[in-house]
Amino acid sequence: MKTKLIIATLATCSFAALTVGCTSNSESAKTSSSYSQEAKATYNEFKEDMSDKLEKVDRKIEDLQAKASDKSESYKEAVSEKVEDLKEMSQDLGEKLEDLGDATEDRYADLKLNIEHSYENLETEVEKLFN
Repeated sequence: MKTKLIIATLATCSFAALTVGCTSNSESAKTSSSYSQEAKATYNEFKEDMSDKLEKVDRKIEDLQAKASDKSESYKEAVSEKVEDLKEMSQDLGEKLEDLGDATEDRYADLKLNIEHSYENLETEVEKLFN
């Protein structure tokens, strides 16, 4: 009789432990899922905002190139080289922005700051050419 009682107690405890363990994993999965959705929403918002900024900078670069066509050959050459550098910077920034979507939670913040810093550098270089 004692053996049956011990087995019944062990079975009950085991079932309780499994139930608690499963509930914790389920809650953990929900938390992870909600974080993933939140992170995706944050990324999409950042990507949209940064894409708009990049489009504006690209238009400025094109305007700069168009204005240079009315200037002397030496000026056009100097601006042309700089415009190519700026276009390359913009393209690299666009690629970084796409890569950000695949970043892990730990790397996301660092990459986002890197992108913001790169954008500020690009914008500063464009403004230098306009002045």
